[in-house]
Amino acid sequence: MSIIFLLLNILIAVSTARASFIYLNAMYLTDNLTTTTTAAGSKILTDFSLGFKIDNAAKFNVGWNLTNVAISDSTATTTTFSSADQGIKILVFFDNALAWGFGAAYNMVAKAKYNDGTTEEEWRGSSIKFDIGYAAPINELFFAGLHLNYYSASYNEQILNKTSLATIAYARPIIYPSIYLSFRYK
Repeated sequence: MSIIFLLLNILIAVSTARASFIYLNAMYLTDNLTTTTTAAGSKILTDFSLGFKIDNAAKFNVGWNLTNVAISDSTATTTTFSSADQGIKILVFFDNALAWGFGAAYNMVAKAKYNDGTTEEEWRGSSIKFDIGYAAPINELFFAGLHLNYYSASYNEQILNKTSLATIAYARPIIYPSIYLSFRYK
């Protein structure tokens, strides 16, 4: 019920704004390999942004970005990685139809959980995300298309057992295609 209430509030806020966008980029991949052993994996990457235009043509937009990554790989043990990042998003369109676009996000907060099958760790740092692609208009408000994405997180703090803090230098870069959906209120 609280998710419905949150979504309703977001739609009301967007519809009353001067000009706004809601942006969703998503990719899901599952992979299984069966030989003498079995290996399985899944990846879910989503990028959600909410913002507004900063020029009259709506070619330049700025907003808030949420990036979520969830990766699981298993053979004899299961290794999981998940990250929830948030920060500033800039969205630029190259054409007057607002179909070809480029997005850049600097996520000032990146919190990850990593589990190698024996120990769970919490990592903290920041991330960047770039995407470029085409989205065809479904109607005057909705667009759908494909994007190519680059995500890179850098972690500099590690928390073990929720008590000890250590300095680290870990990174997680990912390049992936995604389905792009956007709602643009003018």
